[in-house]
Amino acid sequence: SEFKWKVLAITWNMANKSPPDSLEDMLGWTGDSDQADIGQCDICVVGVQEAHDLDKWEKLLTAGLASSNHGTFDCLQTVRLDPGGWIHMAVYVKHSVLPSL
Repeated sequence: SEFKWKVLAITWNMANKSPPDSLEDMLGWTGDSDQADIGQCDICVVGVQEAHDLDKWEKLLTAGLASSNHGTFDCLQTVRLDPGGWIHMAVYVKHSVLPSL
């Protein structure tokens, strides 16, 4: 059987600032679940650069996606690029899609 997944890719140059308190605007959580960006995707890939507090960023993103009212997302993989690890990419997959991967 053939699967067609919808992917939401987000990139953000954080300009060496701390992550915001809420990621709702970035993740497209505004609106009802049928119209919100995060509600439309099966896989969410988020890449940031110049993010000096990657641990805080990763925890905030994981917590936000885990508690989304648009379905639970699991962190599939994270990657930090050297030197310095200032570039970070995280791949999240909707829990209901995991068995199909």
